[in-house]
Amino acid sequence: MAIIREKTDDTGAVKVLRRNSDNVVVRAYSNTDTITLLSNKIKVIDSGGNGVENWTQAVGYNSSNMTVHSGVTLPDGYTAKKFTYDGTTWAQDSNWESPVGLLIGPLISSINDSATSLNISNIKMEVEVNDTIQIENEKLTIASIVDIDNCTVTRGAASTTAASHDADKLIYKI
Repeated sequence: MAIIREKTDDTGAVKVLRRNSDNVVVRAYSNTDTITLLSNKIKVIDSGGNGVENWTQAVGYNSSNMTVHSGVTLPDGYTAKKFTYDGTTWAQDSNWESPVGLLIGPLISSINDSATSLNISNIKMEVEVNDTIQIENEKLTIASIVDIDNCTVTRGAASTTAASHDADKLIYKI
């Protein structure tokens, strides 16, 4: 399977990856995926043995600050980071902001306002050259795809201002 970006009509159970500090569910996966929490990263592998996603040390997610819950039914309106889950009860996160486009995922490493290289898990699967993405209030144009997790960008697209962005800020394709 792959990452579950939104709740669909499928009412099947899933696995969720929850941040312990605030109970925010950062991602949902197929119940058949294997999620391995390590001291320096989190690895997700599908039932066919293919790598789905790696959360590296730069994001800060690891076995000491994340929990996996299996057999969970997603709430209506689910999307990554919109809800908290304490192992029993779902609630909408009070810090949730509606997305501006298709959620691609989090920025893996922080960038300053002049960086043109981005590290984004599975970016190659999500965008093409000349697509526009958005991080916080800045729009960026994809200049090249380097490999599955890296791309180069042109900053400050559509008259926005290039800005620094912390790791874990959400990226949207617009």
